[in-house]
Amino acid sequence: DNTAPYFFRPYTADDTNFILSSWGNSYYKGQNYQHSISPDAFHQFHRPIRENFFRRPSATAIVCASKEDSNLIIGWIAVEMPDNMDNLILHYIYVKQAFKGERISSKLIEMALPTRPVLFTHQTERALRIMSRPDSKHKYKQFHYIPHLV
Repeated sequence: DNTAPYFFRPYTADDTNFILSSWGNSYYKGQNYQHSISPDAFHQFHRPIRENFFRRPSATAIVCASKEDSNLIIGWIAVEMPDNMDNLILHYIYVKQAFKGERISSKLIEMALPTRPVLFTHQTERALRIMSRPDSKHKYKQFHYIPHLV
Protein backbone atom coordinates (compact mmCIF):
# COMPACT_ATOMS: atom_id res chain seq x y z
CA ASP A 1 0.00 0.00 0.00
CA ASN A 2 1.75 3.15 -1.22
CA THR A 3 -0.48 5.41 0.91
CA ALA A 4 0.59 3.81 4.19
CA PRO A 5 2.96 5.92 6.31
CA TYR A 6 5.26 2.93 6.75
CA PHE A 7 7.26 0.39 4.75
CA PHE A 8 8.92 -2.96 5.40
CA ARG A 9 12.66 -3.67 5.33
CA PRO A 10 15.21 -6.17 6.66
CA TYR A 11 16.51 -5.38 10.12
CA THR A 12 19.93 -3.78 10.53
CA ALA A 13 22.44 -3.96 13.36
CA ASP A 14 21.20 -0.53 14.45
CA ASP A 15 17.72 -2.02 15.05
CA THR A 16 18.92 -4.79 17.37
CA ASN A 17 18.76 -2.89 20.68
CA PHE A 18 15.19 -1.71 20.01
CA ILE A 19 14.10 -5.21 18.98
CA LEU A 20 15.68 -6.82 22.07
CA SER A 21 14.18 -4.23 24.42
CA SER A 22 10.68 -4.18 22.94
CA TRP A 23 10.62 -7.99 22.75
CA GLY A 24 11.46 -8.34 26.43
CA ASN A 25 9.16 -5.62 27.70
CA SER A 26 6.24 -6.62 25.48
CA TYR A 27 6.51 -10.30 26.32
CA TYR A 28 6.80 -9.63 30.06
CA LYS A 29 3.67 -7.45 30.01
CA GLY A 30 1.83 -9.72 27.56
CA GLN A 31 2.02 -12.73 29.85
CA ASN A 32 0.87 -11.12 33.09
CA TYR A 33 4.21 -12.15 34.54
CA GLN A 34 4.16 -9.12 36.83
CA HIS A 35 1.98 -11.18 39.20
CA SER A 36 4.53 -13.96 39.62
CA ILE A 37 8.00 -12.67 38.74
CA SER A 38 9.71 -9.31 39.02
CA PRO A 39 10.86 -7.55 35.82
CA ASP A 40 14.49 -7.91 36.91
CA ALA A 41 14.18 -11.67 37.46
CA PHE A 42 12.29 -12.13 34.18
CA HIS A 43 14.85 -10.22 32.13
CA GLN A 44 17.77 -11.96 33.85
CA PHE A 45 16.58 -15.27 32.40
CA HIS A 46 14.86 -14.13 29.19
CA ARG A 47 17.49 -11.64 27.95
CA PRO A 48 19.94 -14.43 26.96
CA ILE A 49 17.18 -16.09 24.89
CA ARG A 50 16.67 -12.87 22.93
CA GLU A 51 20.37 -12.19 22.55
CA ASN A 52 21.08 -15.75 21.38
CA PHE A 53 18.43 -15.36 18.68
CA PHE A 54 20.56 -12.81 16.82
CA ARG A 55 23.69 -14.98 17.12
CA ARG A 56 22.15 -17.77 15.05
CA PRO A 57 22.84 -17.60 11.30
CA SER A 58 19.34 -18.89 10.54
CA ALA A 59 17.67 -16.00 12.40
CA THR A 60 16.42 -12.75 10.90
CA ALA A 61 13.88 -9.99 11.43
CA ILE A 62 11.71 -7.83 9.21
CA VAL A 63 11.07 -4.30 10.38
CA CYS A 64 8.10 -2.04 9.70
CA ALA A 65 9.47 1.53 9.72
CA SER A 66 8.16 5.03 9.17
CA LYS A 67 8.49 6.38 5.62
CA GLU A 68 9.47 9.74 7.12
CA ASP A 69 12.28 8.26 9.21
CA SER A 70 13.46 4.76 8.32
CA ASN A 71 15.08 4.46 11.76
CA LEU A 72 11.71 4.91 13.50
CA ILE A 73 10.50 1.35 14.04
CA ILE A 74 6.75 0.75 14.16
CA GLY A 75 6.93 -3.03 14.45
CA TRP A 76 8.95 -6.11 13.61
CA ILE A 77 8.86 -9.90 13.32
CA ALA A 78 11.64 -12.27 14.40
CA VAL A 79 11.82 -15.57 12.50
CA GLU A 80 14.23 -18.42 11.97
CA MET A 81 14.66 -21.30 9.52
CA PRO A 82 17.11 -23.75 11.09
CA ASP A 83 18.95 -26.03 8.66
CA ASN A 84 17.87 -29.12 10.54
CA MET A 85 14.13 -28.35 10.38
CA ASP A 86 11.47 -28.16 7.70
CA ASN A 87 9.43 -25.55 9.53
CA LEU A 88 9.90 -21.84 9.89
CA ILE A 89 9.99 -20.72 13.52
CA LEU A 90 8.22 -17.52 14.51
CA HIS A 91 9.75 -16.20 17.71
CA TYR A 92 7.97 -12.89 18.24
CA ILE A 93 5.97 -10.11 16.61
CA TYR A 94 5.87 -6.61 18.02
CA VAL A 95 3.82 -3.59 16.93
CA LYS A 96 3.75 -0.31 18.80
CA GLN A 97 0.45 0.32 20.57
CA ALA A 98 -0.43 3.37 18.43
CA PHE A 99 -0.35 1.20 15.28
CA LYS A 100 -2.28 -1.84 16.50
CA GLY A 101 -5.39 -2.44 14.43
CA GLU A 102 -3.70 -1.45 11.15
CA ARG A 103 -2.95 -5.09 10.24
CA ILE A 104 0.81 -4.54 10.51
CA SER A 105 1.31 -7.84 12.33
CA SER A 106 -0.73 -9.65 9.65
CA LYS A 107 1.39 -8.07 6.92
CA LEU A 108 4.60 -9.03 8.73
CA ILE A 109 3.35 -12.62 9.05
CA GLU A 110 2.45 -12.75 5.35
CA MET A 111 5.90 -11.44 4.39
CA ALA A 112 7.97 -13.58 6.74
CA LEU A 113 6.00 -16.80 6.77
CA PRO A 114 5.13 -17.78 3.20
CA THR A 115 4.76 -21.47 4.03
CA ARG A 116 2.82 -23.47 6.55
CA PRO A 117 2.99 -25.02 9.08
CA VAL A 118 4.68 -22.56 11.40
CA LEU A 119 6.11 -23.25 14.82
CA PHE A 120 6.12 -20.40 17.33
CA THR A 121 7.97 -19.99 20.60
CA HIS A 122 6.38 -17.02 22.40
CA GLN A 123 2.67 -16.58 23.00
CA THR A 124 1.06 -13.60 24.68
CA GLU A 125 -2.49 -13.28 25.98
CA ARG A 126 -3.26 -10.89 23.07
CA ALA A 127 -1.93 -13.33 20.47
CA LEU A 128 -3.98 -16.13 21.99
CA ARG A 129 -7.14 -13.99 21.77
CA ILE A 130 -6.42 -13.08 18.13
CA MET A 131 -5.69 -16.67 17.13
CA SER A 132 -8.84 -17.91 18.91
CA ARG A 133 -11.28 -15.53 17.21
CA PRO A 134 -13.74 -17.36 14.95
CA ASP A 135 -12.68 -15.25 11.95
CA SER A 136 -8.99 -16.06 12.56
CA LYS A 137 -9.01 -19.75 13.47
CA HIS A 138 -8.56 -20.95 9.87
CA LYS A 139 -5.69 -18.52 9.31
CA TYR A 140 -3.71 -19.83 12.27
CA LYS A 141 -4.77 -23.48 12.07
CA GLN A 142 -1.26 -24.60 11.11
CA PHE A 143 0.53 -22.52 13.76
CA HIS A 144 1.90 -24.75 16.53
CA TYR A 145 3.10 -23.40 19.87
CA ILE A 146 6.37 -25.03 20.96
CA PRO A 147 8.07 -22.79 23.54
CA HIS A 148 11.09 -25.06 23.93
CA LEU A 149 12.58 -24.20 20.52
CA VAL A 150 14.24 -21.04 21.81
